[in-house]
Amino acid sequence: MSQTEGSHFEESGSREESTMNATTVAIDLAKDVFELAFADANYHAVDRKRLSRKAFARVLENREPLHVVMEACGSAQYWGQRFERLGHRVTLRPAHQVRLGHARTARHLLRLQRAPGAGRPNV
Repeated sequence: MSQTEGSHFEESGSREESTMNATTVAIDLAKDVFELAFADANYHAVDRKRLSRKAFARVLENREPLHVVMEACGSAQYWGQRFERLGHRVTLRPAHQVRLGHARTARHLLRLQRAPGAGRPNV
């Protein structure tokens, strides 16, 4: 599988440009490979990335503040605190909500954020 995939994403310029315009990133935490889904202000995915632990640790450094969404788990506490120190806003979703979907992926977390009453800011 490649570093980035984009079969279901809007084509509004280059991927780098789309990722830089993202306002939200949903993260599926794992041991060795982390899946990220970047989304615009309407929670539509604009890019996805699969990163190693080393690359993941640096991916949100030197970026404009993002809304980071992750499933609440032991490692999410660590990563959430780290991302908050970088100026990002972090939301942890309860595991039982994430497991309602067919797959526990970053894109599923974005779908949860789009759901009514998800605690996202009013647009």
